Amino acid sequence: MKINLMLPTRGRPELSYRFCKSIAETASSTENIIVTILGDVDDETYSKLVSKLSEFNFIHYLPQAEAKVFPGLTWYWDQIIKQTIHQSDVFGMVADDMIFRDKNWDILIGQFFEKIPDKIGLIHFNSQSPQGANLCINSFVHKRYIEITGAYNDITLKGDYSDDFLYYIFSSIDRLGYVPNNTLEHLHYDYGKMEIDPTALRRRAVDSELYDGMTLADYFKSKSILLAKSHIKKLKKEMGYVEGKKGLSVAFHDPDIIYVPTSVVRDKYDHKLIVKARTYIRRLALFS
Repeated sequence: MKINLMLPTRGRPELSYRFCKSIAETASSTENIIVTILGDVDDETYSKLVSKLSEFNFIHYLPQAEAKVFPGLTWYWDQIIKQTIHQSDVFGMVADDMIFRDKNWDILIGQFFEKIPDKIGLIHFNSQSPQGANLCINSFVHKRYIEITGAYNDITLKGDYSDDFLYYIFSSIDRLGYVPNNTLEHLHYDYGKMEIDPTALRRRAVDSELYDGMTLADYFKSKSILLAKSHIKKLKKEMGYVEGKKGLSVAFHDPDIIYVPTSVVRDKYDHKLIVKARTYIRRLALFS
């Protein structure tokens, strides 16, 4: 099973190297792993990036993007998928500020999808973030999901809340797997794990432009929630989904993966989680 780790990056050759080095050190084998890199044509550090990553044999570069205005991380992930959909089985939504901490994560991904005949599911690893199991900050899906829905994510979300979008979809169809004891850490500046840099400021500006002046609840009700529900409808049809029927949460007994039943997910969000500044109301919006 070929795993494609989709890595948009800009101005961060050292972080990209750290991420790729963690792959080499923790994967059971890199034979079936691809890291697909999409950078920007105006990134002055790109040649340094290529030089630093030359020691790894699993790197694949796409032609650099020429976007005059930063279109958002989801656009980059979408471009990678469009250009590599026939080259891989599983696609991972990752970032250059992440690092694999534990071994054999690739085996767990393979086991997860091998147990699902229709390949519709999402698996995510412990990101060492405050949200824990309640948000798929990293995510891995089979290309079958992309073929059914036409996309990995909602590209209008730019970056922030794209993980909420996926969490809502896969929890709604009872196909969400979480690995608590295997870490793909997110070393994000919001968690005090790195200094905010020009790349982060560039991304934050786009997110602020999109979300300022509205709550996330408003946004999901007007746009993304409609797309998510459309995806859910397509997926349920493909799955032969029956309301009330138990799904992955009881079908599998795997000591490494928690299969979260929809009812449990909804119960976890039966409270208000209010956060300041650009994040607004993150979880409650999805189930309101």
